[in-house]
Amino acid sequence: MFKFAFLALSLPLFGQVWQARETQLTGSANSFFNKYGHTWGDFDGDGDVDLFLNGSAKLWMNRATEPGHMSFENVSATYIPSVPAGTGWAACFGDFNNDGKPDIYGGKRFEDFLLENDFPNAFKSVGATLKLNDKDFNQSINWADHNNDGWLDIYITHEVPGLANDGPHEFYQNDLPHSGAFIPRFPHDPNNPDAHIYDPINNPDLFGLADMNSHAYGLAWGDIDIDGDIDAVTGACGTIGFNDWDPSWPYQPHNKIYQNIIDEHSDGFIDRTSDIALISPTEQALGSNDWCTILFDYDNDGFIDLFIGRNTGTHRLWHNTGTQVGDFNYELVDPAVHQLGAGANPGAYGNGACVGDYDNDGDVDIYITSAGLYRNDGGGNFTLTNHIPTTTSISDASFIDYNDDGFLDLFNFADLFENPGNGNHWIAIELVGNVDKGTTKSAHYVKIRVSSGGNLQYREHRQFVGSYSQHMVPSHFGLGSDDIVDEIQISWPNGDQTVLENVAADQKLTIEQPCDLPSVGIDFFRFCLGDTVELQGIIDGGTTEWLVENGPAYHSTQFSDPNGLTTQFTPSQIGTYEISFGGAYCRNQVATISVVDSDFSGNSVYDAADLWAMAANWRLDSQLDVFDLDDDGSHTILDWLSTCYLK
Repeated sequence: MFKFAFLALSLPLFGQVWQARETQLTGSANSFFNKYGHTWGDFDGDGDVDLFLNGSAKLWMNRATEPGHMSFENVSATYIPSVPAGTGWAACFGDFNNDGKPDIYGGKRFEDFLLENDFPNAFKSVGATLKLNDKDFNQSINWADHNNDGWLDIYITHEVPGLANDGPHEFYQNDLPHSGAFIPRFPHDPNNPDAHIYDPINNPDLFGLADMNSHAYGLAWGDIDIDGDIDAVTGACGTIGFNDWDPSWPYQPHNKIYQNIIDEHSDGFIDRTSDIALISPTEQALGSNDWCTILFDYDNDGFIDLFIGRNTGTHRLWHNTGTQVGDFNYELVDPAVHQLGAGANPGAYGNGACVGDYDNDGDVDIYITSAGLYRNDGGGNFTLTNHIPTTTSISDASFIDYNDDGFLDLFNFADLFENPGNGNHWIAIELVGNVDKGTTKSAHYVKIRVSSGGNLQYREHRQFVGSYSQHMVPSHFGLGSDDIVDEIQISWPNGDQTVLENVAADQKLTIEQPCDLPSVGIDFFRFCLGDTVELQGIIDGGTTEWLVENGPAYHSTQFSDPNGLTTQFTPSQIGTYEISFGGAYCRNQVATISVVDSDFSGNSVYDAADLWAMAANWRLDSQLDVFDLDDDGSHTILDWLSTCYLK
């Protein structure tokens, strides 16, 4: 199913410099400054994106799209509980419990935190309860469902894997449906879950992501070989001198690429870095000097390409040379061709980056904090623009449409820059997954293909990340001059496909994964107050739940067993009830039921006096809702036969 929300276009030319809006939106020129550790998501469910800053532990509610408002409101005191102190390097929204509300994971210098969204109440700190409380120096962190079970897992990279107080990177598998907690997949001391024990011989990393020499500042997920599961890339910053942290440590950090091999026979990842020559022998020996890592399809061929930004030096772009399912190879693009970083002023902590189609021409552009905004011509050639000022003191950035006008704005901590727009068309797609079918509610990394005017574009939902951030925002597609999308194809992890054709451009669209509706047996439409009726349903797997979706009372106590296939329903009030049956993620509205009380004489019993009272009043139009007992909109003999006295 899908829902429409039509939005207005803004038409100024792109020759204009983008407007800095932070002061106008917050009342201060440095409200957003944090350097890194931010995430965007609609925490309050009002349809626009809000901002959480990890370093300052501030939550900014977006009110810029509300009539009469043009602001971001600091609501931290109301919604954010106390979090660990210290530098906040990473942050990401993710719906880890599949309740439809974005939760927050934040990585600090020496401790993390997990905040469960309980809107309209405050977030709740639940990391310790759910055993997701990593104590090390968190750098990049991203959510992904690595095994397609419908629950978001999380990968956390550490500052210096060789140090005793850091240890290898961590991967926590979401096991909420079974154990009610997250399970660490890396080697630990069985007597001390917080202590890492990594011994390639006696205590090996069977999962494949522990990585004792990565020092990963960059982290990105994506289905690189398009085989249906999610792979990972990390970008490292640790050239000669890295061992000053721990002179005894024998490794130099370098970039890594991991292929997901989870199937019926195996459960884990394989390091494919050497197989595809992602790094040179010199780099392997001396270490990489890189920062941000981004997976995106810059040439719209359906295979995800790779950008890794250097801390200093030449940024690198790899073209994915795959042609079919299972292909796994990258080819380094000549920097003289892609021109990314040309004119840059590189400096320490100055090479964050983000990608998005800012001009809505149908291909993905890239912004590098120290170099500027580069326009993609669709063929892998990038041209530096002068739309947004550069900065060398920022380590992250993000493209988001904060004002819902269909054009991607840019946030880089220095400010929030508003895109002036142009005449090109667009479409923004939000997905809702079906957990019973193995898709997370937030549909992370579900594949989307958009066809318009003979052009194809590919995305993985929520794929675009920054250096230290991951966001829950709609997938945005520029359409150029096309005002109709010929086809939208959603490929869900279990093999389901949703196809929409001839969709109008310039709108936000929500697409839900279809579910197999349960069957139910109900052979009535009206009964009397005090009656108890037995309901029977059939559902193939998954949870079972009877609910009053609408009516005088919404609580489950009216059902003898709200989770049984068979239940007795005893309504507590008269009125009309809409009852559904199924699971938390797939329910079928099975009946609209009228509950009546035909004690028209008011003597607390059903008897002949009610017939006389009905006869005296039932022709009055003002009393139609009272005496129209069969709900057909008129007074007939069937109403007489429907009284509780005669039933």
